[in-house]
Amino acid sequence: MSEVSCRVFDLAQVAAHASGRTASGFLADLSVSPSTVHDRSAFMPWADFVALCERMRVAVGDGDGLRRVGRLAVRGAARNRLSEIAGYLGGPAAVYAAAVEWWAPSLFRNVQFDRAEIGRDQLRINIVIPAEFAPNPGFFELAHGVLETLPHYIGLGAAALDVDLHPRHGRYRVALPPGHGVGQRLRRLGTILSSSRATVKQLAEQERLLYRRDVELARQQQDFRRIAEAVPDGVVIHRGGEIVYANSEFVRCLGSAVHPGASLLDMVLDEDVKSCRRLLSYQPRDTERPRAKELRFKRGSGSVNLEIMVGQSIDFAGHSAQLLVARDVTERRAVAAQLSMIDRMTSLGTLAAGVAHEVNNPITYVLGNLRMAEREVEQLGPDSPADVDRARLQQLLTTAREGAEQIKTIVSDLKEFASPGDMPIGGLEVNKALDSTLGLLGSKLGGRVTVERDPSKPLHVSASQARLSQVFLNLLLNAVDAVDQRAGAGQIVVRTFAKHDDRVVVIEVEDDGVGIPPSNRRRIFDPFFTTKATGSTGLGLSISHTIIQSMGGELDVDSQPGLGSTFRIRLPAVKAPAPSRSSRPPPPEHKTAS
Repeated sequence: MSEVSCRVFDLAQVAAHASGRTASGFLADLSVSPSTVHDRSAFMPWADFVALCERMRVAVGDGDGLRRVGRLAVRGAARNRLSEIAGYLGGPAAVYAAAVEWWAPSLFRNVQFDRAEIGRDQLRINIVIPAEFAPNPGFFELAHGVLETLPHYIGLGAAALDVDLHPRHGRYRVALPPGHGVGQRLRRLGTILSSSRATVKQLAEQERLLYRRDVELARQQQDFRRIAEAVPDGVVIHRGGEIVYANSEFVRCLGSAVHPGASLLDMVLDEDVKSCRRLLSYQPRDTERPRAKELRFKRGSGSVNLEIMVGQSIDFAGHSAQLLVARDVTERRAVAAQLSMIDRMTSLGTLAAGVAHEVNNPITYVLGNLRMAEREVEQLGPDSPADVDRARLQQLLTTAREGAEQIKTIVSDLKEFASPGDMPIGGLEVNKALDSTLGLLGSKLGGRVTVERDPSKPLHVSASQARLSQVFLNLLLNAVDAVDQRAGAGQIVVRTFAKHDDRVVVIEVEDDGVGIPPSNRRRIFDPFFTTKATGSTGLGLSISHTIIQSMGGELDVDSQPGLGSTFRIRLPAVKAPAPSRSSRPPPPEHKTAS
């Protein structure tokens, strides 16, 4: 962005002369080149001007040195004819008026200058750097020297200044020196008018440059708006979250709430305000890719999901601003949820036989134990001793109760797995979801799974059990298919552990199956891609990848054909939740009636 005229490099030339250095040394690593410095219509970024002021401060020595540079720059500069005429006819106050209201704003586009007269011989001048630009204390010291010496333009002595300087603003109270008498003004006016032709030429050239720059800026803005309206996504320009411009697509997404001056934070659902604030304050570097985040915005009585992408800062209407691109992903999110449910139901169909076996096993010994208990009760007569067969009867009923609890656990796991599970819950224990999935698979695994975990270190992530169990189920079913395709029993190893000082939870599913060819490895996470002949939708790994990404994690694979595959999940760890009174006990072991 261009905010400061390259004419200010005259200050650096003065500083170089005063410090015995070369002026070109002040340009090192800046975007300003020697050719740019001599182009009177060129501008430099504010950040370069801040760096230039700091280098001058180091060269000449703090505030006193910078004020001296400002004074020398005024005394050595070619006199502006308009300022001379105004000064001789109107006095020193007119020089300050021309400097503050015309000359300074032409040099510094975004800095705010304000001048007010206090009586006949005093002025108050305020200079403010906007909040979006870096502070620059050296700039106010330079301005101090310039304001002190401005009367030199009309042959007067220095003004007396009372200053109050801060990194972002400077307040100057200027006591003007006595002006020329009327006779002196008239005598010198003739000398000035004799060179008026050069003055008019200079003014005309300056006016031409300003007009050309304004026309070019207007054309660029018109081109930008034309392009923005043609883009199929929403385009927003904002400053600090306040909308400056929004194209028609963004207005269509959110309706009449979108208008210049509206706050983006006010349009976001309360649950996403914190994420939106972080996104709006993000400042990407030149080499960084744009950052994207899905946020929920208000629309009428409902909401809409927008994927917001933050790009580089831009110069819009002469001021720094930030560009956002918004894509409506509401329908895509709904379709993804439906596909996820389809994949979940497909997995349940695959598990049907195994789940039936898991339920049938405890039902068998529950019914058997109840029949035996019934016979025991029938054999007890009114004259039987009080302690006869009571221990045996108690054992039968206890075993039956445990079997019923196991059936309840399996049904609960099925219900949990089949639920939509869209809303995450903080602090889900990973091994709990894993045990639930292993229980559902049951005989499908055939004793081929080994689980390696540290029981002393619970691993918690922010997720819903249904969604994480769906990922585990997909990975385990794929592992079973992989080991079934090769000779031998085959083995599957599931590992859960923490890394990086317990900040990351890792879950690995390793098999010694047929492996994945390199040509397929790049496509396994694509929707509808499958190498299975029948019975597969090709959604399992794609949906698993999407689920893990939505939790802020990663899912990848290492595989070698003929040696097996390892799917690896990485999720951000969270703190364990407070203990729940209704936490479910672990499922009992299978028991058979005797």
